[in-house]
Amino acid sequence: MKINFVIPFKRLSGGIRVVFLYANYLVGKGHDVVCYMPMVSYKGKDQSALFRLKASLSNTFKPEHWFDAKFKLKIVPVIKPKFIRDADVTIATAWQTAYDVKKLPHRCGKKVYFVQDYEVFNGEAKDVDRSYQLGLRTITITRQLAQMLKERFGVDAEVIYNGLDQAEFIAQPKKKHKSPVLLMMYHEAEHKGTKPGMEIVENLRKKYPDLRLNMFGRRKGSDVPEYARFLENPPRELLMKMYRESDIYLFTSSREAWGLPILEAMANKCAVVGFKVGAMAEIATDQNAVVIENFNFSQMEAEVEKLLNDRQRLLLLQDEAYKTALQFTWETQYAHFEDYLDKLAEYK
Repeated sequence: MKINFVIPFKRLSGGIRVVFLYANYLVGKGHDVVCYMPMVSYKGKDQSALFRLKASLSNTFKPEHWFDAKFKLKIVPVIKPKFIRDADVTIATAWQTAYDVKKLPHRCGKKVYFVQDYEVFNGEAKDVDRSYQLGLRTITITRQLAQMLKERFGVDAEVIYNGLDQAEFIAQPKKKHKSPVLLMMYHEAEHKGTKPGMEIVENLRKKYPDLRLNMFGRRKGSDVPEYARFLENPPRELLMKMYRESDIYLFTSSREAWGLPILEAMANKCAVVGFKVGAMAEIATDQNAVVIENFNFSQMEAEVEKLLNDRQRLLLLQDEAYKTALQFTWETQYAHFEDYLDKLAEYK
């Protein structure tokens, strides 16, 4: 098959990484894959003209070395028919790209919308909502998203979960620490809950001075505490190593489509404590994680403290989390994605 992906940008993000993983897999299976990206940055929510100018310059000129791409990445002035080749399938990967993909001619193949989140954090709700009503065939990554699309917009979506590579599962016995080590992701967005999460750690350190904190993120903010060990924009192997050197992962997001770190933590035998959103609502139970029904950070702090004082329960959660993660390998999800596209192409 000839497969086109249309992406809004190429810098590291969870959603773009997933698109690139699928693109690489499809190339490895013999398909002809091109990812198209516009020089002129799409407008996002509350973005100034200066921000868009910088984003456009980044799209056009800044090289990205965080991913070993096997596919062709083609930077075009804008996503218009004259710049997009003939294909069997063309896939939109963000709400802005859905509008452009909809306008492409029949020669660009079946049109698919790969929905990885309800993107009102990066667009006005009316514009995001309208993108689901364009008549594109839809793939999404959770049952929750699929249910929302069906109930609100009458869209039937194929659910294909995210996964992990086998190399990203812990292979050696988990190192035992005298005091459990906490792990968090750093993110500036308010809904990610980083600030109250760090306050939890600060409160616990007053009772447990030896408590250690590992953190990772795209960038290190000025509010990251000095005692935290921080990985800035880390390569995957270093990130997995940090998971393996941690015991409890604090999932502090109040809104998430999936939340890949949940699965990454489970695969590396970290007990996950977090709110019931994203993957925590899809795959977490009382047997493999600590699921908090509301967004109460005081309760999260209390649950973490319980684990600090109950090593047996911590070990049980880590083992059950690992068993759960084994059900979500990329190989399974890749094959599902490819099969879905194959069937679409047959009816071109």
